[in-house]
Amino acid sequence: MENNSNEKYVILIDDEADLASTMESILEFKGIKVKAFTDVEVAEIFIRENNVKISVVVTDQNMPNKTGLELVKDLGDAAIVSGQYGLNSFNGTHG
Repeated sequence: MENNSNEKYVILIDDEADLASTMESILEFKGIKVKAFTDVEVAEIFIRENNVKISVVVTDQNMPNKTGLELVKDLGDAAIVSGQYGLNSFNGTHG
């Protein structure tokens, strides 16, 4: 990802690769700069180590290792992202 301090990004985190890819494609089609992750720990490292402006964090709630709410709390506590968050959770079975 280019480091351009004037651009804002949507950070998208979902452990289901197909869903993350689909949502990324939809947002990019709408002209939104997005960086998608399927691993919450990799996403958190990226967010902490890169100097990009983040408009919105959209995260799945139910992921291995950390929930979306835990991620949001950690990022807010570190004052990395202080604005808008979206949580997505589907409580169903996969068939």
